[in-house]
Amino acid sequence: MGAGRGGRAILAHLAGIERSPNTVRAYAHGLRLWCEFFDRSGLAWDYAGVEDVSRFVAWLRAPADNVIVLDDTAAIRGEATVNWHLAALIGFYDFHARSGVAVAADLVAWRRVARGSYKPFLHHVTR
Repeated sequence: MGAGRGGRAILAHLAGIERSPNTVRAYAHGLRLWCEFFDRSGLAWDYAGVEDVSRFVAWLRAPADNVIVLDDTAAIRGEATVNWHLAALIGFYDFHARSGVAVAADLVAWRRVARGSYKPFLHHVTR
């Protein structure tokens, strides 16, 4: 598992700053899925890009490896569950960005920009 040491480092960090055991467990589960995805893809965690995160989300939602989910009712994981796993993933890369891993900094910056850029169609009306 490519991210094994990196995963253990962030889990130890979360425990060290006294995060809830449930939070540490959720991060561990999300990172295990990320590592499983990367093991199947043959890639390394420190070479991940935005496209890999998108493929990871599609992989999380698919009921089988050869299925593409077009209808949300066919997905095996709901949006909230996928968001938990993405939060663990971004937390993992944020932790490593602070340690100097360049690709981690790029992914964290992408996530911060992506979060606040969407405005609903009638956003200007609600002011």
